[in-house]
Amino acid sequence: MSNRITMRIVVATVPQVAMDGAMVRPFPSRLELMAARSETLSPRLSQVLDVLLDASRTTSAAGGDDLQSLWAQEAIHRAYNMVQLMPRLRSSATAGISAGATMQLNHVTATDLASLFRALDFTPDDAEVPCSTILRGVVCNLVALFGSAAGQVAITTDIEPLCLPTRKRRALVLAASELVVNSLRHGFVGRCRGRIEVILHAVDATRARLAVVDDGIGLLGHRPSPHCGVAASLVAQLEANLVYRRRNRGGTVAEFVFPTDRNASRRGARPVLGECTAQH
Repeated sequence: MSNRITMRIVVATVPQVAMDGAMVRPFPSRLELMAARSETLSPRLSQVLDVLLDASRTTSAAGGDDLQSLWAQEAIHRAYNMVQLMPRLRSSATAGISAGATMQLNHVTATDLASLFRALDFTPDDAEVPCSTILRGVVCNLVALFGSAAGQVAITTDIEPLCLPTRKRRALVLAASELVVNSLRHGFVGRCRGRIEVILHAVDATRARLAVVDDGIGLLGHRPSPHCGVAASLVAQLEANLVYRRRNRGGTVAEFVFPTDRNASRRGARPVLGECTAQH
């Protein structure tokens, strides 16, 4: 079992006392399910998982209780997704490369991805920082690591330069990460290949649009709620609403339009996209 998961199982396994005094065993928590799944991993896969789980811990002290609760919720949800995706790497050996070399490549990719997630921590001053490079790195590494496990999924990006306060950059990148993982986990069931596109474009001088588009199986069964869940909560931190829609040619679009200038309402519109071009 991954040591990172073992450390997180504290109250989830404690029996509860019912009104009649009987001991009631709660339903398995997400942490318990993660622990059970991680026990089936090989030592090499466990090492890759540990790298990713370590990056789910945020050291940021900025923000109130609600914001800290959101970061904690996102971290455990991201860890859960990593655990769910990890067993698929058993059968994702790259053609012409040995299983050992493939696992070594996976470890390198996971390490790079983890460093990008850790770089999203922020300080109370919430200074404006460039977003595009770290956004591109996170989504591309996610697909590089798990795309073959989901069915030979490739990724393209069309990401314009953008600067945001550090808190909002964290919300933007983590929202995009969650949407890409959703596509990897659910969008290509029964498919042998597919494509994900991540788009970040200016809408006008003070707004931008982020979209995660896939050509997968589309919205089957119930449509994801745009108001509930980790992705919606992250998007709300960007003062936006998450929208899902079906593509005409098949697949799903998850998108939101958000303000890019925190002072626009006070001092008029000012373009933020393109200000940090030299840093991307």
